[in-house]
Amino acid sequence: MRLSHAVPPPVMHHRKSAVSGKDPKSFPSMVRERSAMRAIRTMVAAGATLAVLGVTAEAANAATTDTVTCGTVSAADPTDGDEIKLAGTACFHSDGDWFSVTDENSDGYHVEVHWQTNYDRMGICKNSSGAGTKVTCNYDMREGASLLFKVYAYNNLYPIMGGAEKRVTI
Repeated sequence: MRLSHAVPPPVMHHRKSAVSGKDPKSFPSMVRERSAMRAIRTMVAAGATLAVLGVTAEAANAATTDTVTCGTVSAADPTDGDEIKLAGTACFHSDGDWFSVTDENSDGYHVEVHWQTNYDRMGICKNSSGAGTKVTCNYDMREGASLLFKVYAYNNLYPIMGGAEKRVTI
């Protein structure tokens, strides 16, 4: 494609490249050099910031990769006139593939989370330690798989109420 009018060539200053030590051959090489220097300055600044904060790059990366997805269950509290209250909470932590299950109320129920993967693995994590306690269950699940889980309030062997199903990618 030809332009209808002439465009003057870019002004070239004769200097050696700080990155390569060679004379620049073209305008694009100067742009690449500036981009490389900008990237180096950005990496140095980021490293200095992490060092000042006392954070290693590995710890910073780990802090950003853990996804926590929680579900809850509410049930009628027989100790409080059958008022509907939060009975339990279960959270799936993607970094380490583990659940935390918390019994939120002194209603006499225990809390369970039932889970299943899309590759036919399933399990139950149960907290029967009483109100205000948290139990953790650690699993090794296939990365990138789907996980479906649901929190239940149980009275001995019988489910009283279930919360909404939660779906996450491991």
